[in-house]
Amino acid sequence: MSTTDSFPIINRDPPGLKSGLHPTNTNGEHGGGSSVGGVFGGVSVGNSLGGSLQYSMPGILSFLQHEWTRFELERQQWEVEKAELQARIAFLQGERKGQENLKNDLLRRIKMLEFALKQERAKNYKLKYGVDPPFDEQKAASADRRQPESGCSGDGQL
Repeated sequence: MSTTDSFPIINRDPPGLKSGLHPTNTNGEHGGGSSVGGVFGGVSVGNSLGGSLQYSMPGILSFLQHEWTRFELERQQWEVEKAELQARIAFLQGERKGQENLKNDLLRRIKMLEFALKQERAKNYKLKYGVDPPFDEQKAASADRRQPESGCSGDGQL
């Protein structure tokens, strides 16, 4: 038995075989030969081309070793990609939280400036006309809703 007989040729999609192995026949030729029936662990396996196939134990072990190595490489690549995506998610979540904090801060400032503007208008009205500005019920209700408190919630509504 030569060294080429003990190791199969590995191909992803060989015609007629789903396992990816190209076994040798009993004559030492690869592919379809003239022998009748191959052996796989003591079990005869017929080829659709009419030749016999023989799977050797070292060839099977080599194939399994190759597939295991390929599988481990793909798994490690997947884990690296997963870690990169998790880092990106964490970065984007932090960025989003920062944007929300900025929005809440700006809303708080807007409310503060609106309140200061109302006070300034009331002050100017009093200086110009000598009396407090007229204060109707509708404006009072809207002023109560919009007046900032010391612990502004920043719920985003003005």
